[in-house]
Amino acid sequence: MRVTRRPWVAAIASTAVLLTLALPALSLDFGNGALRQFPEGNDTRVGAELASRELGPGSTGPTQVIASLDAGRASDPNNRAALQAYAAELRRDPEVAKVAPPEASRDGRSALFVVAPRHDPESDQVDALVDRLRADSGALDGVAQLDVGGATAFNSDFTELVSGSMWKILLFVLVFSYLVLFLLLRSVFLPLKAVLVNLLSVGAAYGVLVAVFQWGWLDGVLGFESLGYVNAMTPPFLLAIVFGLSMDYEVFLLSRIRERYEATGDTTTAVAQGLRASAATISSAALIMVAVFAVFAGTGTPSIKEIGLGLSVAIALDATLVRLILVPATMEIMGRWNWWLPERMKRVLPRADFDTAAEPAR
Repeated sequence: MRVTRRPWVAAIASTAVLLTLALPALSLDFGNGALRQFPEGNDTRVGAELASRELGPGSTGPTQVIASLDAGRASDPNNRAALQAYAAELRRDPEVAKVAPPEASRDGRSALFVVAPRHDPESDQVDALVDRLRADSGALDGVAQLDVGGATAFNSDFTELVSGSMWKILLFVLVFSYLVLFLLLRSVFLPLKAVLVNLLSVGAAYGVLVAVFQWGWLDGVLGFESLGYVNAMTPPFLLAIVFGLSMDYEVFLLSRIRERYEATGDTTTAVAQGLRASAATISSAALIMVAVFAVFAGTGTPSIKEIGLGLSVAIALDATLVRLILVPATMEIMGRWNWWLPERMKRVLPRADFDTAAEPAR
């Protein structure tokens, strides 16, 4: 078997390919939106653009600012003057097209400002406006607490919440995957290696998404329309699914290799026989899934295309470079360290039974 004859060459070459594909992921930019998901000429997008043209770009998705007064009511002279001064400040902002007079709540302890920006709610200009409104209370500093809402604020907060939670999702997936494989394979290093190579598959898929949907390398070639960002829900969704499918392949392959190792006591023989027994099944299953996911990559909105393309790339790489080259090569390099487990743990951990009972070596 060529991979086990030159394991270092195979491991370095496959890792280099995966890392190269993953490099664009360092520039991953999360985003969220609805209108630009529709292609030009779509009824929904045309209707929104016509409404914006007639009423003003920001009228269809105004920014809303609620001022909660620290003391007194909106009708009090000092508070009323501060609210009017703040409204005047808003009107002087270059991105603000119109500001409605502040509307006091029923109890008079808060007031609502409806701000119509000059651009549509999903534009960078309105994002910057929301940031300015949240950073500076202006004439209401020390008078009221400001809360900024609206479509733009929702998209910004949602994106920040998802991107800020990615490390939690990643940590949970990594730890849980390691523990499951640790119990199944009764090895300290094999589960760690499995988790690391799965990260390479996910990273490569992220890199392709950034190149296609954020940088727009294939705009006009395959019908993709780059939005300048990757949809906020795509990375965590992709991470969970790819890790789940990769673990399925990993367990199937390593259980076969473990069987043969217990029967032969030789890592090289076990890898070769285990890979020969499972390669066809892994490749066939991956081919089916890649074909199914590729359908999503060619239809629907960009958010659906991202999921389809990302899953297709990740599964294709995992079933070829990772599972058939990188995993056997690293196992050959690690030798007996693949199966190392402290003696105390050997006595405590339950022993998993594989599908086929291995015959003892003679």
